[in-house]
Amino acid sequence: LEYLETQGVFVGTYNPEKLDNVQVPGFYCRESGVISPYGFESFAEAAQIGHYQAMVGSGSVFCIPPPKETAMDSKVVGDIIERANQKAKELGVSGKQLTPFLLSEIATSTQGKSVESNIRLVKNNAKSLV
Repeated sequence: LEYLETQGVFVGTYNPEKLDNVQVPGFYCRESGVISPYGFESFAEAAQIGHYQAMVGSGSVFCIPPPKETAMDSKVVGDIIERANQKAKELGVSGKQLTPFLLSEIATSTQGKSVESNIRLVKNNAKSLV
């Protein structure tokens, strides 16, 4: 995150509730423990920011939290990911095989809830663009 900022890339998190210190979302979670540098309240605002960033030759990263109803607890997910990484290390899984292995382990450990959360996240992001 800090590297992106040093390169002039805007980083902001969708924050329609106008929360103080809104966090950058984790992949399956609404929080990550990292405070977002900026919270935007509407997609019109995000479009305006993106436009101005493009005018100065820079990029933007817009973070949209997963829907509340399918978001997962960050502590639970963190523990699952830690165990999956340890298992991958023990089995010698690395390189291109690592991501599919981790996603499979996470899906198994959450009994598919992570898959549902990911699907809802993608649909929510697509809906946000309309």
